[in-house]
Amino acid sequence: MSSHHVVRDEQEPALFIIEPEASNLEFIQQLLEWSPTLVVVEQALDQVLQWGIKIDVVVCQETSFENIRTQTTNQYPIEIIAVNDNLVEHGLKYLYHRNHASVNIITQFDQDLVKRDFLEKMDVIVFSHEFKAFYVAQGAWKKWVTADTLFKVLPIATEIPPQTENLIPYVDVAYQPNEQYLKPAHEGFIQVSHPDHPFWVFEKVGA
Repeated sequence: MSSHHVVRDEQEPALFIIEPEASNLEFIQQLLEWSPTLVVVEQALDQVLQWGIKIDVVVCQETSFENIRTQTTNQYPIEIIAVNDNLVEHGLKYLYHRNHASVNIITQFDQDLVKRDFLEKMDVIVFSHEFKAFYVAQGAWKKWVTADTLFKVLPIATEIPPQTENLIPYVDVAYQPNEQYLKPAHEGFIQVSHPDHPFWVFEKVGA
């Protein structure tokens, strides 16, 4: 007999906490409002347990499995994925294989954070204190913004920068004289696009 189950796309973005210190509980509670699947890596577990949040999945090293199981008894039901290499990659793989179309990640941004082959298939937004980073696998990214929002664009796998519309170079001389940002020329839609390569768009959120 063949059994089949309904594959449904998980509409709500999953939440993947890698470095809890990159954000705060108040913000994370906003992301949790729709009860998304919550995945944490073992390094984040202590802090997230302190916050008293229901965790769905912990990704840990094989050697930590017993400790993690003991630590999360009152989180039942919980899934513990024990692996012997990159925890972040396995966390993303888990979400991808469960048909999550998008994931919000809490961590300090690191360009090597995520393997590209997953990103092609999922919408990824990385949140940290200073930035919201959007991964764009191909084509154009468009957003309506106010004139005082600052952005950075980071091309991947190419030196050729993406094209931008309604964005002009901006240097905050008082705050970070060496940092170059892009700023909307005026309130309205901005667009960043690249015909052949993926890129990240950073939107500055904190001072």
